[in-house]
Amino acid sequence: AERLVILTVQRVIAELPGLPPAIRDQCRAASTIEAAGTAARAAEAWAAEAWAAAAWAAAWAAEAAIREQIFRSACQLWLDALVQHSETSPKAP
Repeated sequence: AERLVILTVQRVIAELPGLPPAIRDQCRAASTIEAAGTAARAAEAWAAEAWAAAAWAAAWAAEAAIREQIFRSACQLWLDALVQHSETSPKAP
């Protein structure tokens, strides 16, 4: 079972996309269960940080989309008001 854990860290966890090179190298070099555990915890900490950053970016993008929609709605209201004003204003002779 220990060998399976070590191989998983060396060959699977080490290949996670975006894993920093230092952690990737640590995973590949793990030759004991202790080293594999340390490397796996480092990869887990990195992944948690990456997920937190992704969640923040998703929330920011959602807020930006809402702000854009509010801006577009405000512009449309302004344009509608201009059209309505030009249609109801007396025409110059």
